[in-house]
Amino acid sequence: METTRNSMKFSLPLKISLFYAGCGGLWMLLADRTLAALSNPEAAAFLQKYHGWLFVLLTTLALWVFARRQVAGRLLREAAHRETERQLAAFAGAASDGFLLLDENLTILFANPAAEKMNRMGCRLVGMHLADLSPSAVSEGRIDQYRNTFLSGNPVSFEDVSVELPSGSLHLAISAFKTSEGIGLILRDITAQKQNALELKRQKTFLAKILESIQGGISVVDRDLSILMTNQVMQRWSADCAPMVGRKCYEWYPAGARACDPCPVQRCFESGRSERQIKPAPRGLAVEWIEVFCYPIQDEASGEITGAVKFIRDISEQVRTERMLRNYEKMVMASNDSIAMVDRDYLFQAANPTLARFLEIPQEALIGASVPAIFGRSFFEQRLKADIDRCLNGEEIRQKTWFSTKTPGKRLMDIAFYPILERDGGVQGMAVIARDITDIKRLEEQFIEAQKLEAIGTLAGGIAHDFNNLLMGILGHTSILLATEETAAPATEHLKAIEKCTRSASHLTQQLLGFAQAGKYEVKTTDLAQLIQAESTLFARTRREIRVQTVCSPDLRPVEGDRNQIAQVLLNLFVNAWQAMPDGGCLHISADNVTVDAERARSCEVTPGAYVRVAVRDTGVGMNAETRQRIFEPFFTTRRRDRGTGLGLAAVYGIVRNHKGFIAVNSLPGKGTTFEILLPASPAAAPTGAAPLQRGQIVHGRGKVLLVDDEEMIVTVGKAMLEKMGYHVQTALSGQEALAVYGQKKEAVDLVILDMIMPDAGGDETFDRLRAINPEVRVLLSSGYSLEGKASQIMARGCNGFIQKPFSLNELSQKVQQVMAQ
Repeated sequence: METTRNSMKFSLPLKISLFYAGCGGLWMLLADRTLAALSNPEAAAFLQKYHGWLFVLLTTLALWVFARRQVAGRLLREAAHRETERQLAAFAGAASDGFLLLDENLTILFANPAAEKMNRMGCRLVGMHLADLSPSAVSEGRIDQYRNTFLSGNPVSFEDVSVELPSGSLHLAISAFKTSEGIGLILRDITAQKQNALELKRQKTFLAKILESIQGGISVVDRDLSILMTNQVMQRWSADCAPMVGRKCYEWYPAGARACDPCPVQRCFESGRSERQIKPAPRGLAVEWIEVFCYPIQDEASGEITGAVKFIRDISEQVRTERMLRNYEKMVMASNDSIAMVDRDYLFQAANPTLARFLEIPQEALIGASVPAIFGRSFFEQRLKADIDRCLNGEEIRQKTWFSTKTPGKRLMDIAFYPILERDGGVQGMAVIARDITDIKRLEEQFIEAQKLEAIGTLAGGIAHDFNNLLMGILGHTSILLATEETAAPATEHLKAIEKCTRSASHLTQQLLGFAQAGKYEVKTTDLAQLIQAESTLFARTRREIRVQTVCSPDLRPVEGDRNQIAQVLLNLFVNAWQAMPDGGCLHISADNVTVDAERARSCEVTPGAYVRVAVRDTGVGMNAETRQRIFEPFFTTRRRDRGTGLGLAAVYGIVRNHKGFIAVNSLPGKGTTFEILLPASPAAAPTGAAPLQRGQIVHGRGKVLLVDDEEMIVTVGKAMLEKMGYHVQTALSGQEALAVYGQKKEAVDLVILDMIMPDAGGDETFDRLRAINPEVRVLLSSGYSLEGKASQIMARGCNGFIQKPFSLNELSQKVQQVMAQ
């Protein structure tokens, strides 16, 4: 940088001299020619006398202008140069890596603070030669590479340069590049990395020594049971003493051709936990029994189990000892069970803390106490004595008995009595192990009830499906007659009454389908807050004797579901709350966002993730335990028959479960009832301004429709309805027949109305095969319910629309018009 400034100083005088010489020569030339050209003697005399002074004046003025511009330009360049140096110094000063600027002779012109910190020599680096700082930095031909960088501009780097300083060795990664001032060096301190690498190597060596010092076999296997590493003990135990690395672990046994059964390593892979197995040692070894421990090796990034560590130790002596103490093993078989030892006089000789907690007696107070005194003479004589005496005569006895305690209450205990034998075969006492199975018993009862509900739900779904088909026939024929102009006025009124009754019956089937978990129809992203507000406001207007309060979280997530069915859930819960408050009260509805973790998801039988929680709470009469247990059963009700059918809450249960949600009830007599619902939250945004379905006039059209249904009655009434709307209709009574018809007349068919549930080829299979024939085919799916979510799956695969049975003529005409317009 100093050399550049000196060159600038010497170039300015040279420029001024050249400028002055040029001006003088030009003036002399012009003055001579001007004198020769002048015809006025006086002017010529004046110019002859004063042309020298004019030269000095004009050249001085021009020289002043020229010098001013040159100096100003130089000052601007120096200011820019200083700013560049300042920015470079600031950048280099802030960098964590060291930075050196060298001239072509490798003399240090500049060093940033990070480089000075690496120096550790107590002197400034500027002015030093690179070789004085680190001979190794310029050894091995590196000086030529530095100079080549200066000459050619090609950068060069060195991965590891060791610098010996008084304070110790310093390892640097050096990158050299050309700059306008010379050679730039970036110094990265990799001393810590080198030390870490050395430390890691030492740790590996230390670990290897530890593995070899362990008096047990250790090996590492991959998912294919191939051995990746083993210690010398394991190698010595090998059946044929051949190298084990690369072989299968089961080849450790003589003639091992396949994995052991059971294999602790494979169990470790499946469970993701450590596994333990005790087995006889391979033949040919001096040991008799071995204990095998398998520990999974989990990849930290993916969480995948990539292998296992297998540890084998000799437990021959331990097994022999355990055989001698087998009677005591039964006493300590489970720490969570109540365990005790009782002698022939019915006195406690030992008891574990679990038994003491269960009996609510200090553990030390149990030792020496008699069984009749602890449990009561009457209970002892009636429930325990006979089995205890049989055990003391040498029998192993099991019994299940109810015990009443203060804190836990009534508990069912599974009790095992094991005789403790003397060396001569006599019985010195017994070991008692009691396990609390109350919760298991309750779960068994709940499972039986769940099976009953599932059976009833299957029956209800089948009945509702067939009933829907009958209603389809009634509603279809009724809507045709209502659309006929020749129908007399009195008949029209009766037909409208029939249509109203049919729709009421259809609502009943929807409740049955909801309970059967088969009523999930058109799934859409739904604004649950808006739906709750709308339904609660409408209900509050019709039930003014109760107060309705609604609180929804302002950022409530939307849900994926059928808006009408979710509205049915809310309405059924509102009605149930109203009926529980005959003297008036308060209905409180709240909704917020929750996250269900894995533990709660298992108890609720849902998947973990984001959910929306809806709570419907009333201040009514509440329920006892028996009612809570049966509250979701179909046709079960505590109301009068004129206040409900008992299907409302059963339908609520079915709809919620069908939406992959969870419902629970919390109630006590006189304390009101709270229903809590969890519905999976949707990541999509809810549509705004959803318009309600409008019932319009019959929409007529033109075209050819293929109507497919396995029920002849549905085909008959459907064909009549479509023809009434102006369409030409071709019918098929099965999926196979529909495929045959469409394969021949696909060019003439504008729309296929396809039934969902059919024998042989069902709606889903028929839809896929129709799309294979013609990817552009228009399909309107028709069904009373969706079996295992197939309807929504078909809709997701591109089906054009869905219509739910039973439907009227105008509903069918509007749906057909919508699909035909696509």
